[in-house]
Amino acid sequence: FVDDEVLWAALDCPGSAAASDPVGRPPNVSGSPALEAMTVRIRERVRVGEQLAVVGWTMGYADSTVDCGTAIVDRAHRVKAYAHLCHTIDDEHPPHGQ
Repeated sequence: FVDDEVLWAALDCPGSAAASDPVGRPPNVSGSPALEAMTVRIRERVRVGEQLAVVGWTMGYADSTVDCGTAIVDRAHRVKAYAHLCHTIDDEHPPHGQ
């Protein structure tokens, strides 16, 4: 089976990408996301070599914070693990890719 730490890492990255998306972001908020908190729920163990997809999406903004969700799903669309991530948008650093 895949170690839990690897699943946490896989769930972290799409959350950062979703938090970096400027679509829907308040106009006065710019910069790069910094992870403040992450809660993970592993529903089912993942086998090494299993074909999976990892997805991330933005759930909402409040001031300079953004809440995101991520999930690991299998080929039958069953959720193996999911996470809720809270990012603070750091105005000290330019957005990714700029």
